[in-house]
Amino acid sequence: MRPITLWDIFRSQGSWPLKGIKLLDHTLGSIVCRCLGRSRTDSSVLPSGPMKVLIIRPGGIGDAVLLLPVLRELKRGGHTLDILCEKRNVAVFRSQPGLCGQIFCYDVLGELTAVGRNSYDWVVDTEQWHCLSAVLSRLIRSRRTIGFGTRPERAGLFYTAVEYSHEAYELHNFSRLFSLLGLRGRLHLEGSYAVSAPDIAWAKASLSRPYAALALGGSSAARRFSSEQLVLMGRLIIDSGLNVVLLGGGDMKVFAGKLLDEMKSPGVVSFVGKTSLAQSVALVAGARCFIGQDSGLLHIAAALSVPSVAVFGPGNRNKWAPENTRTFFVDSGLLCSPCTFFGYAVPQCHGTYPCLRSPELTVRLLQAVKEILSYVQNVPAGAKKGDE
Repeated sequence: MRPITLWDIFRSQGSWPLKGIKLLDHTLGSIVCRCLGRSRTDSSVLPSGPMKVLIIRPGGIGDAVLLLPVLRELKRGGHTLDILCEKRNVAVFRSQPGLCGQIFCYDVLGELTAVGRNSYDWVVDTEQWHCLSAVLSRLIRSRRTIGFGTRPERAGLFYTAVEYSHEAYELHNFSRLFSLLGLRGRLHLEGSYAVSAPDIAWAKASLSRPYAALALGGSSAARRFSSEQLVLMGRLIIDSGLNVVLLGGGDMKVFAGKLLDEMKSPGVVSFVGKTSLAQSVALVAGARCFIGQDSGLLHIAAALSVPSVAVFGPGNRNKWAPENTRTFFVDSGLLCSPCTFFGYAVPQCHGTYPCLRSPELTVRLLQAVKEILSYVQNVPAGAKKGDE
């Protein structure tokens, strides 16, 4: 597991404001970590029963979704769980009724101040690499802190620094992180995401015919299908008798409009840039199958037991590939893939993305789509793996 360097940050994909935050974390965050020194903790014995826990979860939707099985297991153990996250993933936690106590966004000043007035038995930093979340865990009043010891400066701020593996499924990394709180056994993502009845009713009212959900791609160009791939997949889906529901963020609306013009089919419906996260989840939940790249929606599909085609280009399949779901995997097998480490995509291909858009990868992708369409035609809607 190699460290992230300043050169990696400059070369990585993403907007310059985002890179600026990462540069600040890499430089100032490291200095602050060293200045704070080793973790100071309450030496008294912690209670053996339920405890008050603050869980820090920066990052995107995918990490938040993979944390849900851990939260549910801790909740069953009687622990009180508060969450400190950020605006881009807070909707995941707020959509799960009764799971968390207070939910704070650290990028909202008033909420960050509010969490600072609380005290906890444990603060658990689930961030994998960056320093500033570890600094927060050190500053918030608590008796014990836990976090991943991926960097010496991070490790020194925790009462317990836990080993992190790039070759392990991320859910299992999270499980190991929480083992000191009594978490035992192998957790599974399936069944961990609750969808509200009103959102399910909205999705059913919006679509009258069975459909496949097709995600256009993530915010990064390295995680987006080409228009040619999308048209070919869309035609296969229509020919199988299913409609196509397009999903994606607001930054993909123009692309989605061009795609609709190119496909020219009444069976293709675009919800790109038109839905909340809760509505997108409901659309995935109602789909006969889901097709997408390594993204938050893929992990949501896995949590909802929706049969999926999962495409891994720059992402690490060992770390992010869903387990125990009816999933058809597609990856390039190229030596340069994966090229993403701790959220930093540093491709060596200068924007050609052969791991995602090569003719060979497209052939494998279309074959996987044919296989999943054949599968869902022979399995009742809502059936899980093992029911076929």
